[in-house]
Amino acid sequence: MSYFSYKFNTDYGMFNFRSGNTKLGETINGVNIRPGFDCKNCQYCFQDCYARVSYAYYPEVKTNWNNNSQTLRAIDRANNWEVLTEPVNKFLKRKKPLYLRYLVSGDLLSQQNLFAYMQIALSNPKTNFLLFTKYYELDFSLVKFIKNLNVLISVFPLTPIEDFSHLVDRLPIAFINGDKRIKYFIGNNPEKYVCGGSCITCKKCYTEKGQPRIFNLH
Repeated sequence: MSYFSYKFNTDYGMFNFRSGNTKLGETINGVNIRPGFDCKNCQYCFQDCYARVSYAYYPEVKTNWNNNSQTLRAIDRANNWEVLTEPVNKFLKRKKPLYLRYLVSGDLLSQQNLFAYMQIALSNPKTNFLLFTKYYELDFSLVKFIKNLNVLISVFPLTPIEDFSHLVDRLPIAFINGDKRIKYFIGNNPEKYVCGGSCITCKKCYTEKGQPRIFNLH
């Protein structure tokens, strides 16, 4: 399987899209920034972070993710997300991907970052967007009105319930398999929500909005 990178130059630096990986599949575009450094509330998952392995062992990956982080942070400081949304929208309208996952590595930087990704989804209704986040402090109240954007709250077994409990009625939760709280939040038959391990043949996270997910540690 071959993968491709798409690079954008902005007034704040270079930004890179990757067409996929061995789990996501070739047709699913990914957006990545630095794991651990550009994450929120990651103290409970940092040691088990799969993205940190790629970041540490693959020089090209590290360079691209560093560039993305530097560019996005500069955009966020200037609160000028249009310099990103405009070229990304042009790219998506040209490539017309069916699926795009935001932030395979890293997390949202701010409320305005979330709004920018929401705007991109609204501008590309034929693409299904997916975002996992641990930025529990943001306002996600408008996400429900965007049919092609599925946002899930990522939770690790040691994440305190009080950190994310205010969001359980607004967004679905992505649990790690073995978390004893799964039965409380999902019920007695959680098996149907367990990830099979590959997005190549399954797109439920993209298309079944509002449904919880359970992932094996990877």
